[in-house]
Amino acid sequence: MAFISLLGLIIVTRFHGGLPELVVATSGGPALVLLVNAYHAFIRRYPWLSPAPSAVRWTSIRRLLKLGGKYMIMQLAALGIYQSQAIIITQMLGPSKVMIFVVAFKIMNLPVELVYLATVPFISTFGEAKARNDWNWIKSAFKNITVISVVLGVPLAAALALFAKPLILIWAGSSAVPDLHLVLWLFSYTAINISQVTAQQLLCGIERVEPVLLSIVSCASGCVVLGILFAYWWGLSGIAFAVAASMLITMWPIQFYEVRCVLRAARDMPLGSEPKRVRLRKRWTQ
Repeated sequence: MAFISLLGLIIVTRFHGGLPELVVATSGGPALVLLVNAYHAFIRRYPWLSPAPSAVRWTSIRRLLKLGGKYMIMQLAALGIYQSQAIIITQMLGPSKVMIFVVAFKIMNLPVELVYLATVPFISTFGEAKARNDWNWIKSAFKNITVISVVLGVPLAAALALFAKPLILIWAGSSAVPDLHLVLWLFSYTAINISQVTAQQLLCGIERVEPVLLSIVSCASGCVVLGILFAYWWGLSGIAFAVAASMLITMWPIQFYEVRCVLRAARDMPLGSEPKRVRLRKRWTQ
């Protein structure tokens, strides 16, 4: 789809097309690809997978809407974690400081994005294992993925922190080079985030979204409030400290506590049942 969009963009710019042609080229191509894929999958090759209107149930729609609403709130709250810094810096420290923080953050956040991309496929895998009641596999996979993420991600973050200043000097120039304290606090944020990514993927996979939602909203609030407070005292380093501290105070305790409770309750769970704690919470939230 990306190739089709790029090809359409090149064609429109070469023939000096207007805004309508640009929108059709960049959006119409991917939509056409999706339609062709749907035709191939549901009509030609796998007709038994074709959606059946008779299988639609209001209870399933309501469940999906509730779950989707929680994910939407999570995405909006995530803006407070990852996008509020530029606004705070602009208002309190001046627009010239934004580039220093953003460039350093982009480099130091690279290991987090790599770990996130590597662990996203496990969300559906955890969900399938939960449907099969294979909690032993879930526990083993969660432990292994967390260890691998930390072992590979944290050293990469440390290497980036070590070479961040010369990399930024080459990439963005001397005006964007951060000080050592900013790099160290961004490294702390990266290490903390890498350690908790798998907990978030597990909870989303088994549809325990409430703790994830609570932790992200709390972390976003902490990033904004602490960012404003510490920007007065430490400048850019204070804002990086606010992100790391908020994530450590909110995401770690809430998400890992919930993972621990779910896995403990599932340890001696009879076949075909759910952990008692999960059943009680579902009943309470409905």
